[in-house]
Amino acid sequence: MTFKSRLIKSLRKISPAQESPNGTVTDAPDDDLYLLDPPKTPTQPLQSSQPISTAPVTAAEIEQAIKSAHRERLSAEDRAIKEAQKRLETETKARVAAEARARAEANARMAAEERLKAETKATEEARARAQAETLAINEANANRERDIQARQLTEEKLKTEQELAVLLHTKIKTESAIVEEARERARQEALALDKVNAQLIAEKEAAEIAQTSAKKAEEAHQTALAVIEAETSAREIAEAKIRENEKQLALASANAEAEKKEFEEKQIRTRLETELQQQIAMRLEAETNARIATEAKLQAETEAIQAALEKAEQESQATEAAIEAKRRAELEIGSLAERKKTVETEAAQAAQAQYEADQKAIAEAQARIQADTGAKNAALKKADAESRAREAAEAKTKADLFAADEANAKADIEQRQQADAELRAQAIADAKRAAAERLETEQQITELAVTRAQAKIAAANKTRMLLEAEKKVAEMAIAKANAESSALAMIEQRIQLEAKALEEATQREAVERMANEALIARSEENKKATAAATARLRAALAASGHSREQSSTPLQRCDQSDFDTLPNTAEKNLEQSANIATTRKLRKD
Repeated sequence: MTFKSRLIKSLRKISPAQESPNGTVTDAPDDDLYLLDPPKTPTQPLQSSQPISTAPVTAAEIEQAIKSAHRERLSAEDRAIKEAQKRLETETKARVAAEARARAEANARMAAEERLKAETKATEEARARAQAETLAINEANANRERDIQARQLTEEKLKTEQELAVLLHTKIKTESAIVEEARERARQEALALDKVNAQLIAEKEAAEIAQTSAKKAEEAHQTALAVIEAETSAREIAEAKIRENEKQLALASANAEAEKKEFEEKQIRTRLETELQQQIAMRLEAETNARIATEAKLQAETEAIQAALEKAEQESQATEAAIEAKRRAELEIGSLAERKKTVETEAAQAAQAQYEADQKAIAEAQARIQADTGAKNAALKKADAESRAREAAEAKTKADLFAADEANAKADIEQRQQADAELRAQAIADAKRAAAERLETEQQITELAVTRAQAKIAAANKTRMLLEAEKKVAEMAIAKANAESSALAMIEQRIQLEAKALEEATQREAVERMANEALIARSEENKKATAAATARLRAALAASGHSREQSSTPLQRCDQSDFDTLPNTAEKNLEQSANIATTRKLRKD
């Protein structure tokens, strides 16, 4: 039922008395013309005139009175209907305004919820960005400290390598001095060879003289036996020296392997030092030149035949001095390795201190995260309070709607309107206050977000600068590593060339050994030839015994002098050959 129908029912009242056609008053039916209550003014004289007035009342007067009452009733009904319409219009307007307010509040609630969600997302994103920035800053600090430590280590390595370069320079100087001494020895050996050649020529002439005289054959046989014995002793000495040379070659190969290991260690160390690699390259070139000189010297020595034992002793002393210098260099290298170990321990301590600082920074970051979580909890509490306020507002709106529904049933519409107006005013004031508070909180949040964004932008710029610097350093390190790798490849090639040179030296030693064996075989053949010659001489002596007895006195003197010269020359030749063999082996060592 509508408000209009209820209002009509409330206004529709059956008239209490209605006059019948015969002059009596009767009750009016429901479908009579008088739908509304008759006015009180015309009915009272009608009711009171009956007992008071005694004048007769005509039907026309009654009709006029009825018509006037009907008109007044109709006018009153019209006025009541207009007032009811006005009240209905005001109520509909109030209802529409209440619905609009409810929709506006619902929209405001939805917007507030969306803002809260956006703020929570923004806070979470800001937190994640802050964590990422803190991690990036920590990584940048760690990388910076690592670079500092690497620079310190490289400086220490450079110092150690410089010391090694100084030691190698001294070693090169000693080797150059040894080479000069070897050259002088070669010159002296050349002079000795000239002397030996002259002696050989004289020996050949003496041998021709010995062949012409048969008497000197026995003494030559004796001298040949002595020569054979000397050759056997020389062969034994040569074999012993060959063994010593083999031992020295084994030591040299072991030293070469040790040097290879040292080169490998230097390859690991010299990945970041280009200057040291250049110095090492120069040193290797000097060593190769020295090896070439030594090879030339060995070739000259292979052409030489004889040498002096005193020179061999000098060479042994020189080798001992070189071995002592090498030992000193190895001791200095060991001390440098110990220094390097101390530097590495100091770097480890610095890394430990950096780790502790990182732990402190992590603790501070955790404290900041806890503060952020507290702020987030406060924001959540505020959101809960706002949600409660929204629920209260919804309850208020429901109460307003319920009150509006009840106001439709009440007769006193003006009081309801006043109450509604008061409630609306309170709701509007509350909404304004809540909106002002929300605006203030939103402004504060935006200011905080702006400050955080500015700080993050500054930190991001710093991290970008640091990353660019680190990239430049990394590019420089890569270029340096490439240069070092190329230098190490050159060093490996030189090591291979040195290994080939050592193999060639071993082959030359094998050839010389075979030559010694050929000399030994030749001496055995000479021994057999001398035995045959002695047999022939004895037969000739037995045949010409008488003739020798006759001319024994003058010939014995001459032969005795000749035989004295022959053994001396043979012994000298044997000694010179033995000295040459020993000096050759010592030079190979």
